[in-house]
Amino acid sequence: MSVFSALYKSVSGLIGFSEGLNNLSNNVANMNTPGYKGRDKFFRELASNGGGDGVSVSGSSIRMQQGDVAQTGNNTDVAIEGNGFFVLQRDGEQYFTRNGQFRLDDDGRLVDASGRYQVTAMDQSGKLKSVVVDRSRVAPPQASTSISVTGNLNSGTAQGDTFPVDPLTDPFQVEIFDSAGNVQALKLIWTKAVGNSWSLQVLDQSNISVGETLSVNFNADGSPAASSQSLMIHHDFGTGVTSTIELKVGNPDSFSGLTSLSSSSSTVNVSDVDGRGRGQLQDISFDSNGQLRMQFSNGQEILGGKLALAHFDNPNVLSVVDGSLYRGDVAAMTIGVAGEGVFGSIAPNSIELSNVEMSREFADLIIVQRGYQSCSQVMNVTNELVEELYNSTRGG
Repeated sequence: MSVFSALYKSVSGLIGFSEGLNNLSNNVANMNTPGYKGRDKFFRELASNGGGDGVSVSGSSIRMQQGDVAQTGNNTDVAIEGNGFFVLQRDGEQYFTRNGQFRLDDDGRLVDASGRYQVTAMDQSGKLKSVVVDRSRVAPPQASTSISVTGNLNSGTAQGDTFPVDPLTDPFQVEIFDSAGNVQALKLIWTKAVGNSWSLQVLDQSNISVGETLSVNFNADGSPAASSQSLMIHHDFGTGVTSTIELKVGNPDSFSGLTSLSSSSSTVNVSDVDGRGRGQLQDISFDSNGQLRMQFSNGQEILGGKLALAHFDNPNVLSVVDGSLYRGDVAAMTIGVAGEGVFGSIAPNSIELSNVEMSREFADLIIVQRGYQSCSQVMNVTNELVEELYNSTRGG
């Protein structure tokens, strides 16, 4: 074995430890990169004719351990807890990432932080499509179909007296929605009839009667009679569609709705009115299954697709494209959604942090430093031996 062989082996060691240092520096540099996964370099002995010829880099692997999940308060940020990668696309090609730091671009497309890759969701047919939110989208109106009232109509009121006392100047009003989503005001006038019965007249906001005058009867105990627990109002508010509204008074032998008992005065309240007007899109969010939820100003919520996730049995088939963005063989993956099969769940309003552990990196850094110093020392010794050889040759 020549002295020069030792020199070459020590050089290969320096190169190997430099590669290890380069990998460590990249891990440390990305300790604050969302979704970044630490990487390891592997080395192997170079051997020929049964002897060792130094070392070389044999490959690398990605540490797929879960990183910490941190809340951001941003509704378009999502993190995966468990298995899976978000599926992004650009120019017809698919990319994969654990970095769920997403945002809506000017066209309403959900994209990654760079704005170059579009986030995909899975539709009901199982196909992937880009997540696009139409900011001008409106939620359709829903006509009111029921009004529930509570309170008490004084059974001691004289026949012919009304509640309210002056119904036109101080009316009892209920606001409902017509079929076009417009707000309509209904005035309810209760008039004491014979016995423990009342008549109900409903006026629109122009003081025009809405339907026929209704009879509201009460049992001897003051609870609504079976014939009066539900009254129907029919009217066309000028939309060309007749609205049918159920006035819910209460149940017989129940005192949770409207009653007619002796009291100092009558009091009627509206406990519930359904229906809604047209709604403008206000906000979007994702749930734990990665489903898009769109909230509108009228209180309505419309669901969109679920974020698509990809699973690789062997994540080391992935190749790094940029930071925490990967490419991989689509034939080696499984596509699905959060909460199903092998896939984890989605943490809304959060991002997954890097899984780099500084203590481990510093420990590896010490080993690399000592190894590099040792190889350098071998080179120094080898250099001295070669120099001694040359000196002895000149001396002869």
